[in-house]
Amino acid sequence: MVVGFQGHVGGAFGFVRYFVADGKPLTDSVGMGNWTGLAATVILALLLVLSTDRYLRELKAKPWKDLQRLNYALFALVVLHAVFYGALRRITSPFTRLLVGSTVAVLIAQLAGVYLYRLNSRSRTSTRHATEAGADANDQGTCHRRARSQSSRRMARFPPQGQTTSRRVVASHPAAAAAAAYNASSTAPSAGANSVPGS
Repeated sequence: MVVGFQGHVGGAFGFVRYFVADGKPLTDSVGMGNWTGLAATVILALLLVLSTDRYLRELKAKPWKDLQRLNYALFALVVLHAVFYGALRRITSPFTRLLVGSTVAVLIAQLAGVYLYRLNSRSRTSTRHATEAGADANDQGTCHRRARSQSSRRMARFPPQGQTTSRRVVASHPAAAAAAAYNASSTAPSAGANSVPGS
């Protein structure tokens, strides 16, 4: 843009007169058109420099992406630049029609992108919640199984009073086995006691 201005005026800084007059910034439609065009050019140059793998590695993903969102400001400045230059006063011009058509297309595409992004975000959130709920249920089931297993081991090590000694314990202690057999034979009813007198 500056090079184009230099073609119309002389001197190294002759392009300044398109932005400043009598020490004051130009604020008429042409001046505002020049200012918005200059701002758009600066943003475009910045984005071109930053759109490399080197700056992506140095800035990291989030700051780099935040800077890339300057594209929205660039788009708005381009539209304002055309409006200040009188694009809306020449509705029948093919350039005005191209401007309006491209602006509408970009807005529709942007809205569709925002909608799809939010839809995917909700889907990912729902999936994450379902996964977390399943993990919690598995953890609870594991805790319950562990508690039951610990309770079973505790009952095996410390049986309640009056519980019958297990075969494994009796078999491993011959004296206890003999005492248990003697108690069983002494408490069993005799055959004579069960017979009926006079039979």
